[in-house]
Amino acid sequence: MKYQAILLLTVISLISTFYYSKNQYRILKQNQPTIFDWQYCIERTMLKTCDQDDPQDRSNCYSVASNTSKCYSETSQQASTSCVHWWIYFESSKGKDTLPDSFYQCAEDCAEYAKENTFYFSQTFQPMWIKCSQQQKKDY
Repeated sequence: MKYQAILLLTVISLISTFYYSKNQYRILKQNQPTIFDWQYCIERTMLKTCDQDDPQDRSNCYSVASNTSKCYSETSQQASTSCVHWWIYFESSKGKDTLPDSFYQCAEDCAEYAKENTFYFSQTFQPMWIKCSQQQKKDY
């Protein structure tokens, strides 16, 4: 019983350390997602658009989506440096390559913009840039 309690406290400590760490979007483990895993997850996920938001909040959603896109778009003059590095990596990588550090940093850089609209962040940005970049059970 004593060892079970110690094990439980250790697991809780590890989980809380992960969630409250500075880089909360990153889980690098043995089964780190590949580019294929990331794209496959996005295909299976129902991303919502600003059109599906509350009619009174649509314009704010579109504005936030536009600003966030400027942060991560490979062709934007305002793209964060890490996002530029991510897209360069993406263009020359293979589907079996794992998501690089620049991907996770890009997501972190652009999350600040996406969080300005709760709907956009939770229904579009988070599933695509955070959820789909986490470790996943591979069911294919």
